[in-house]
Amino acid sequence: MNYKLVALDLDSTLLNSNKEIDTTTRDTIARVQELGCEVGIVTGRIFPSAVDYARELKLTSAVVTHNGAIARKINGKIIFQHPLPDELSQEVIELAEIHGLHLQVYLEDDFFFRYRNRLAEEYENSIGVRGQELGRRLTGLAGKTVHKLLVIEDDPDRWSYYKGYLQKHYGRRLNITSSSDSFIEIMAAGVNKGRTLADLCREWGYQQSEVVAIGDNYNDCEMLEWAELGIAMANAPEEVRALADRITADNDNQGVARALEYLFLADAETGESSKKGNSETSRDRVEQAAESENS
Repeated sequence: MNYKLVALDLDSTLLNSNKEIDTTTRDTIARVQELGCEVGIVTGRIFPSAVDYARELKLTSAVVTHNGAIARKINGKIIFQHPLPDELSQEVIELAEIHGLHLQVYLEDDFFFRYRNRLAEEYENSIGVRGQELGRRLTGLAGKTVHKLLVIEDDPDRWSYYKGYLQKHYGRRLNITSSSDSFIEIMAAGVNKGRTLADLCREWGYQQSEVVAIGDNYNDCEMLEWAELGIAMANAPEEVRALADRITADNDNQGVARALEYLFLADAETGESSKKGNSETSRDRVEQAAESENS
């Protein structure tokens, strides 16, 4: 069966270290779309910091943000949303303030923090969107609909401790994950990229067997596992690479373009149907690209 949908993570997957989509990757995605395959973005970012990349690629499907908490059409219309329970979001906000953690609270397209410190500024610069400095305790947001919470901690020991603490005390009630070694990302229980991708496929009539997903970090795990073909970037942590079906090159060496080229375009250019993207021969080429890059 042909692959009909490709789900792409943004940071450290589709984007290189300069937060750009290189020309080869952009052209490859355009050619894949010309074959009739939908391409969508599935990210932990908010919609305003992701949609410009979708428009650059001329995508027509959805943009999934907040690690699956919101799915939107390109025009911004919400398809699905899965906010955190009010009581739990307030409990985590209070915990973060007691422990002096830098916390960001996401209310749909806006994010709030108590003070604009170095961590907030670095984050804003990395996504190209400015957050809102509340100037008072974040518990003042009580009653608002929270889609995601983000703890930023760049001390490795503190990051590890608090991620473990949150997983121990809230892991059954919330989804605790990370997309970098300084982020602790918190969504409602059961909310992740894989679940929302599955919901979208049911909405659009795609089968699980028709989906390819490409990602690089722990918040991509459910998406990589759910898709028929889950491809991890070479720059992904070892645990993420281990659960993926295949590995491609890293994000600074056109890993996404290489994977799509081997799955869709190599066969098409030899006059054969792109359905051979499902063959073991084509799948193995993806892994060979990463191996040749790392050799």
